[in-house]
Amino acid sequence: MAVEAGMPKADAEAALENDDFRATVSDNEAHAQSIGLSGVPVFVMNEKYAISGAQAADNFLNALRQVWDEQQTEFSATAGQTCGTDGCSI
Repeated sequence: MAVEAGMPKADAEAALENDDFRATVSDNEAHAQSIGLSGVPVFVMNEKYAISGAQAADNFLNALRQVWDEQQTEFSATAGQTCGTDGCSI
């Protein structure tokens, strides 16, 4: 499957034999199970929204917009005095 997706066969085999890669996959599987996910594909956005199965692009776009809107609200609520490379604006 990796080769069909364009990955060189040697790279795919090396990844499968790599202990760090295996540990990462195992950690990801454990995390998915801990939040109640059991199928694939599933896309988790901001640890809050999950889209599972084959979905229309509009579903992804709506979820991304929701996350974006929430992040902007959180950002503006915490915005205040800031400092940058040219000093602080007070």
